Amino acid sequence: ALSPYLWIMADDNKCLGEGSRRALAAVIDTFFASITGDEADAILENPHGGSRETSREEQATFLATTGSSAGMVPRVEEAIATVLTLQERTEVVLLLGALNTRFGSSAVLCCLPTRPAFADLSAAEREAALLFLSTSPLGVHRKAFNGLKRLIMGLAMSFVDDDGKNPFWRHIGYSTPTSPKPWKEHDLKSHLLTIDKDTELEVDAVIVGSGAGGGVTAAVLAAQGYSVLVLEKGQLVAPEEVDSLEQPAFTNMYEKSALLTNTTGDLSILAGATFGGGTTINWACCIPTPEHVRKEWADTQGVHRLPVFSTSGEGATESTDFDRSQAAIMARIGASEEGVVHNAANQALLDGCEKLGYHAKTTAQNLRDTSAKSAGWTCFGDKAGNKQGTMVTFLTDAVRTGNASFVHNCAVKRVTYRAADAGGAPTSAKRRATGIEAEVDGFALRIKAKRCVVVSCGSLQTPCILQRSGFTNAHIGRHLALHPVTGIVAKFNGKRVHAYEGAPMTTVSNEVEPGPKNDGYGCKLEVPSTHPGLISSSIPWHGGAAVKAHLLDTADAAAMIVLQRDHGTGVVTNDAWNPMGMKVNYAVTDDDKESMIDGMDKCIRILAAAGADEIMTTHSAAHVHRTSDAAALDAYVEKVRLSGIKTNSVGVFSAHQMGSCRMGYSPNTSVVDEDGEMWECDNLYLADASTLPTASAANPMVTTLSISHMIATKLAQRLKQEDVEAGKPAGKPTTSGGDLSTYGNALAVPALYVYEHDSVAAVANATKRSERRQAMASQQPPGPWLPRYLVAAAVMTAIGAAFMARR
Repeated sequence: ALSPYLWIMADDNKCLGEGSRRALAAVIDTFFASITGDEADAILENPHGGSRETSREEQATFLATTGSSAGMVPRVEEAIATVLTLQERTEVVLLLGALNTRFGSSAVLCCLPTRPAFADLSAAEREAALLFLSTSPLGVHRKAFNGLKRLIMGLAMSFVDDDGKNPFWRHIGYSTPTSPKPWKEHDLKSHLLTIDKDTELEVDAVIVGSGAGGGVTAAVLAAQGYSVLVLEKGQLVAPEEVDSLEQPAFTNMYEKSALLTNTTGDLSILAGATFGGGTTINWACCIPTPEHVRKEWADTQGVHRLPVFSTSGEGATESTDFDRSQAAIMARIGASEEGVVHNAANQALLDGCEKLGYHAKTTAQNLRDTSAKSAGWTCFGDKAGNKQGTMVTFLTDAVRTGNASFVHNCAVKRVTYRAADAGGAPTSAKRRATGIEAEVDGFALRIKAKRCVVVSCGSLQTPCILQRSGFTNAHIGRHLALHPVTGIVAKFNGKRVHAYEGAPMTTVSNEVEPGPKNDGYGCKLEVPSTHPGLISSSIPWHGGAAVKAHLLDTADAAAMIVLQRDHGTGVVTNDAWNPMGMKVNYAVTDDDKESMIDGMDKCIRILAAAGADEIMTTHSAAHVHRTSDAAALDAYVEKVRLSGIKTNSVGVFSAHQMGSCRMGYSPNTSVVDEDGEMWECDNLYLADASTLPTASAANPMVTTLSISHMIATKLAQRLKQEDVEAGKPAGKPTTSGGDLSTYGNALAVPALYVYEHDSVAAVANATKRSERRQAMASQQPPGPWLPRYLVAAAVMTAIGAAFMARR
């Protein structure tokens, strides 16, 4: 039955037959439709006084242009063929094939087969059909609609031609910034190893991942004289190669070209997949770990029991290792609230909160110049080195020591290990990490790590590598927190907000941070980056005319987001359809939805108080407010509250992924101990956001950098003590020489990497580590959930059989 669709497994840019391609063109031309006649005239009259960037005639041309006439069909087909997983591609191809036939269309649209196929319907009928799907009571309808909308509308406003231009940008006043001078303080590409044959290498430490965890760890270990090799699955895009274009950046720097979702398709996930990880593409907002979160992690009677996170208000008499690491990190990345310049969207948050008496403050930024217009484009790479991300700081620090090298475009298959050393006291670890097996451009790469292996791939990839490696702790991949986000979009007519210019996220309101239950699981209210592709894929689609009218007024638009600290957690696993991919199972809980609705309430009121002329949510059902009347605003907020957050009925997003290999006091509750070392494998460390015990309740970059610095510093201390005990002088380089240690000259590095080795403290920590792992020897990490259920089922069956036999 599926034989007509066998081309869905093709690897080239085409995966559709002629019929499916015809249906795709019809879908594209419904989402991005030709608007003429009275509908066009009504928009061209500009009744709300929006800032229009082109002449009436040019606006009319934009309104009349269809997506297919702009060359969208082959671009969308290419994305389907090359970005979507096999399972997703299969679903899309089958859907389009159905929409090309009368009976298939009737099945999809729940109508009689007397109507023509979707591709043969009139424009008005096609629009009605898509609107039906968007608000259908059937979840599968809403999922299909949102998947198509996200793909088509996002590409329509972000694709570029050979000249780096999108034909629609001039109509909305959007253009990329004048190209700044490329940052050339250090050439990281000169430290890339070329892998052009099957290769075996030996280093002291191999680190998988170059982001907030891997970069810091590389810098700390390299500064102590250890040879370090950093493996990155993404590409190293040098500053001079950054073009500040949205769609190419999504393709080259984001996980799954920014089209990753959870399995139900109702939550879009933005995650870095490039050199420098999330620090290369984030929005530069630097918020230290909130005290109430640290208190929860440190609670000696709680789930995690990690006293290293204690704060001064909890009986601590001096700063902890985490305090010292966080202070060092904030200093190295230049995070500061001083002199921050707010763009118009962030100023609106401050103004609205001030009028309402809500909490609001400036957030620290790791941007050298927050006034630079180009700061708004650093989420697509940073040509000028304005943002002090991992590439500009920690990875550069690492290579300056002469002890670090990189491999990019590297697909890590598994961690290698051997049985733990025999003899001695029992320990929780039955294995000892020895290295990494990977693949680069089809060539096998095998790394032998003489001292340690560090996995720092983030909360989506780290658990997948551990699962592929055969580790069995049941907490691997579980407890995934995503900080679910929804947005409110406002228009300030005639104000030319240009919200994508300048530092994107410089303010925060903690007005509803405590949450409805006052348990610290509320939300922060912030301002997002809003470039054309992201905003077009996120705003609701209420018809072809409505969306084009909104796009014409984009220059006046600003947005706020509700960033929820989630009670609920998800699970990330390897994707059976894609061995190097992942599946994210996650659903927003009712408690989190309640809190997010409270946040939406506050965002609407803040934007109204700031002077917005029009406000809308991201609900599929039309929720638009266009009056300053207080009673009408209250009624609008109540309508939004009643609509709630239903699966695939409102835009929900995530740019933060945390906790999928969490840190804790026992293998029965966690994957790694307080030093970041895996309970079930010696010398295997995790240093990234996956180790966070819960959601961080704040943008997690600073927390991730700080935890990773703490882990790396303890690791370096352990290795140095082992050197002392082996007769090697502490503080001297221990690299093995050869190609991996000959790049550059050893230069002075920042003080956060330099310390006087304290053998007494190191011995105490080593004793604590040994005692901790011995104490947990009898508490073996629980195995995967399904085998445990099968064992339980077998036991119950045996008991039942014995009982029946006795009868």
